[in-house]
Amino acid sequence: MRSSLRGYIFVVIASFFWGISATVVKIVLEKTGDPLILSQTRVTISAILLFIYLYFFKRELLKIDWKDFKYFIITGIFGLAGSNYFYYSAIKETTVSNAILVQYTAPILVALYSVFILREKLSRVLLYSIIISFVGIYLAIGGFEFNLTESSKRGIIYAVLAAFSFATFTLSAKKLLNKYQSITSMLYTLLAASLFWITVNSPMEIAAANYSSNDWLLYSVIAIISILIPYSCFFYGLKLLSSTKAILTSTLEPIFAIGSEIIFLGITFSLIQGAGAFLVIASIVILTLQNKTSNGD
Repeated sequence: MRSSLRGYIFVVIASFFWGISATVVKIVLEKTGDPLILSQTRVTISAILLFIYLYFFKRELLKIDWKDFKYFIITGIFGLAGSNYFYYSAIKETTVSNAILVQYTAPILVALYSVFILREKLSRVLLYSIIISFVGIYLAIGGFEFNLTESSKRGIIYAVLAAFSFATFTLSAKKLLNKYQSITSMLYTLLAASLFWITVNSPMEIAAANYSSNDWLLYSVIAIISILIPYSCFFYGLKLLSSTKAILTSTLEPIFAIGSEIIFLGITFSLIQGAGAFLVIASIVILTLQNKTSNGD
């Protein structure tokens, strides 16, 4: 199997887990109402589990050049922690549709950065794929109902910050993956994010909240399905693809999120939403077919 095709497959798997976990997160946020503790626990638990695995089974992958830790800080704090917190805050303050629509302008930001800063070539196929994907998301999540006057302006600001954070995460993680294996890059990104959250919300404050064993079990499950599995897949896929192609493929997340809501929450799915989902999937298929007729990424 071509490396680029493997890259697409792993990013699709990541998007699937991000999508289904969005439904779980939505339910938990309605219960706790605290994006901070959810962002912090899922990152920290994931970092601990991944460190334990590497320490006992692949200890050689724990080695890094500590001069590079500043790049892990950028990826972990401004990328991972930022995108998680701002996205959850956006969901809390405005509608999920508004939050997703604004956040998934991130592929456009990555494409612009890659073209104007990194001087990468933006092919017509890739440009068309970005446009088709964005239109697809717009239709699939009911973006035509987007109404800034009726939604929280603060929520929209959070969603914009989430978009910039996700773009930052993708670009900075790609740079790390040029030097380190995906699992190593992921571990130290998670550790950087975890250290940041400790300065914001100390272990003593968490202990004082007196969370139950059921709460911790729930946070652990969320950590596995929304961080550990999908980010492992995304890091691996990103290593095999360009930043723009990887983040564009991740736009399948809202489609999977809608699908999980249909299955678990019983929401209805209109014909227009179906057309939007088809367009998002079509944009990924176009990219994949282009790869088969080109000389790689």
